[in-house]
Amino acid sequence: MEILRTEHLCKTYGTGENAVRAVDNVDLSVQKGEFVAIVGASGSGKSTLMHLIGGVDRPTSGKVLVDGQDIGAMNADKLAIFRRRQIGIVYQFYNLIPILTAEENILLPWDLDGRAKDENSLNELLNALHIADKRNCLPNELSGGQQQRVSIARALINHPALLLCDEPTGNLDSKATEDIMHILKLANQTYHQTIVMITHNLDAQPRNRQGRRPHYTDSGRQNRGGVSMSAMQKLTLLNLKRNRVRTVVTIIGIVLSAALMTVVTGVVSSGRQTLIDTAINQNGDWTVRLDGAFDEESANDLRQ
Repeated sequence: MEILRTEHLCKTYGTGENAVRAVDNVDLSVQKGEFVAIVGASGSGKSTLMHLIGGVDRPTSGKVLVDGQDIGAMNADKLAIFRRRQIGIVYQFYNLIPILTAEENILLPWDLDGRAKDENSLNELLNALHIADKRNCLPNELSGGQQQRVSIARALINHPALLLCDEPTGNLDSKATEDIMHILKLANQTYHQTIVMITHNLDAQPRNRQGRRPHYTDSGRQNRGGVSMSAMQKLTLLNLKRNRVRTVVTIIGIVLSAALMTVVTGVVSSGRQTLIDTAINQNGDWTVRLDGAFDEESANDLRQ
């Protein structure tokens, strides 16, 4: 049974000479229960593809069908509900809410849906991910691997049709990476969870019978579609130009700020000197007090 299909999927940023086609004519089919890895270098457009598949972003052209439904045809409200119930997303940097406990983060999809808490399902998930003893901890009290487990639990709590993982091990050490990959494989093999994982790490790929790993290459050389490397070069040049403008603006801002501070300091110093001169003329000697800064000893120093 096909759970995910993309048809001639394209995403273009900008217009005219600055147009960058980040995702170029991608056709992809994923069957229920498969564990698929999309592999490519950093910046090649993998995350853009995942955002299109997950309904986080809208394609310029083409279709995304999840469990037979065209998510591009949904309005914003319907898409938000569909995503919450049918698509789980795990990000590299966890995206946990810092003021909520691990359990509260995991139950967030249920809370948004107005669903009652199912203690048995929650405990089963916590035990499977080995974080039952961390349920009342805030994210900053957890290690990176533990935070990613919480993120995975939140994505799985609704038993989604599709689990998307965007570089889920990219921010972890080798031991935590191994643990997270084991958990994902367990979810795939034991619960038949369909998983599409974005990664640039050739070692962090599915190694089971259901797993397959299409490589993301230049779309002009692969008729399945992909990311155009010339587009990536154009995007890089465009970003460099934008960064250069930001740098010039920042330097101008720093220079103007320094000049303003110099003027303000001069005005303040001039004002203080005027106060001192006035006090001397009135008192007829060098004994001057300004906010306790001058005393008799200081005055003797000034006389000398």
